[in-house]
Amino acid sequence: LGRRAGKTFEGDRDLYAELGYDWDITLEAYRQRYRRGGLAARVVEALPKATWRGGIELIEEEDPTVVTDFEEQFVALEKRLHIWANLAKVDVLAGIGEYAVLLIGAPGELSTPLPDTLSPENIVYLRPFGQKDAEIAEYEKDAANERYGLPTLYKLRRASTVTGNTRQDTARTCHWSRLLHVADETLDDPVFGTPRLERV
Repeated sequence: LGRRAGKTFEGDRDLYAELGYDWDITLEAYRQRYRRGGLAARVVEALPKATWRGGIELIEEEDPTVVTDFEEQFVALEKRLHIWANLAKVDVLAGIGEYAVLLIGAPGELSTPLPDTLSPENIVYLRPFGQKDAEIAEYEKDAANERYGLPTLYKLRRASTVTGNTRQDTARTCHWSRLLHVADETLDDPVFGTPRLERV
């Protein structure tokens, strides 16, 4: 059915071929358009910039003269981890591909669940990863599980310098609970969204 798009004159003219449109757009093609095309970057960034501009304020107590312990702790956490800036980055990355993730740096191996008793001091960093660098490795297969069909493990990749000018990709298995999965324009699939550049 998808191959019929762009066909006119009972299939004698293929507008996709005439205009140089790709039938299958790869993640790398989206990334290159975003990097090199000013219009593409605008399409991807417009919504996140509008959403996250001007800073965000967390309010627990409506009286502006009262600052609660929770508000104080959150301000300190935001100052240390740059929460809003990292959420803005992961929002942009989610718009380039079908999803992105935000890694919560906390004690324990990445492949193990996030500890249940986690204090703000235990969170040491937040790191955004685009779809290319956060491949889904495993899904929940148990239909009785509340996370049925959702990712359980990811493979996180990040190029890192080993010695001198040599670079190599490092891949680490990461448990879903250590990640915030962000997908834009999801309709019938909560895992994979629609890239913002697909329609344009």
